Amino acid sequence: MLDTLRYRDFRFIWMATVLSTSSRWMEQVAAAWLVLQLTNSPFLVGVAMAFRTAGWVLGPMGGIAADRVDRRLLLVFAQSANLLQSCVMLTLVVTGNVQVWHVLALASVSGLAAAVDWPTRTVLMADMVDRPLLVNAMAFNRMAQDVTQIAGPLLGGSFIALFGFPGAYGLMVATNVAGIAMTLLARTPGASPAAITASVWKDLGQGLDHVKRNRTAQGILLLAALANFAGFTYGQTLLPIVARDIFKTGPMGLGVLMTGLGIGSLAASLIVASRYNLAGKGALMLASFAAWPVMLVLLAVSPWYALSFFILLLTGAVQSLTMTTTTSLLLTCIPDDMKGRVMGVRAFMIGTLPLGNLMAGAGAAVIGTRLATAANAAIMGATVLAIGLAYRELRRLE
Repeated sequence: MLDTLRYRDFRFIWMATVLSTSSRWMEQVAAAWLVLQLTNSPFLVGVAMAFRTAGWVLGPMGGIAADRVDRRLLLVFAQSANLLQSCVMLTLVVTGNVQVWHVLALASVSGLAAAVDWPTRTVLMADMVDRPLLVNAMAFNRMAQDVTQIAGPLLGGSFIALFGFPGAYGLMVATNVAGIAMTLLARTPGASPAAITASVWKDLGQGLDHVKRNRTAQGILLLAALANFAGFTYGQTLLPIVARDIFKTGPMGLGVLMTGLGIGSLAASLIVASRYNLAGKGALMLASFAAWPVMLVLLAVSPWYALSFFILLLTGAVQSLTMTTTTSLLLTCIPDDMKGRVMGVRAFMIGTLPLGNLMAGAGAAVIGTRLATAANAAIMGATVLAIGLAYRELRRLE
């Protein structure tokens, strides 16, 4: 289970992931709660989360960059953008000058940084281990996100409740600085000269062309797009509204609910990390995607805070299984020299998240949070069935 931790550089990048991702989770809680406090508008929460994720449409460019330049330095660049965003927000909340447009504009910076960070970090971690340990490495990568999904929202919500928004954003600045330090301690090679000589547009075309010819990659990428459009929007846009308007709780209560997702996700990641030679990964991926809309239906009808927390534990486990299997199966079905470009296309699939956030926010404002959640479940369930039937080869992936 701990095989990948034998690699020195992997350990440093993993610790950098824990620190940097903690800051992103805290920022998600703070941005959503700040918009609710400033506007009292569920729709504008969706708009803020859409701005926060809109930069993902540039994911292919981030993947191309990951194939062309030193990946460690590229990762530092993305982390530095997040640090700058946190510093500006800290200044605004300390001086009392923060307005909604500030939150939206700076949330877009976070999205642009993520479009570079995610494909670069994923390929960098894959490069640091031997191929038989790839699933284990991706499970550890997911585990880092899961740990921070527990700690980040809880810390963010608690610091807002205890010290106000200045305390929360101050903590984000500190974690971003520490994450950059960990990344700089890693020693990684730059991109090969062959990758650097090709034009950016040719690289982009090669990545898209490879996906066009690879049906396995197509099916996985469609599932990833669906997860972001109809699945992750609950935790980003709808859950803050549920916490405040249905369960009548504050930022700390929201943070606790979000940790439910993290605890469930971490438990699933630990299981996958310990069983990285697990057979039937394709079938497991499809089963996990099919279970996700069921969890959304249960959340839509849950009348109690404690019950919702328990359902969120299960939802987090399902989310972790889907993301770990999609990433590891995608990396194993593409050649090494195409990893960055195809993972950039994978990051582009996250570009469906802002549209999903906008629709979730609008749905919550028009038909209510519960019906909006049920609608997402219906969309997700029907689309998973369609993809499973159209790409039957996914079930046979190992």
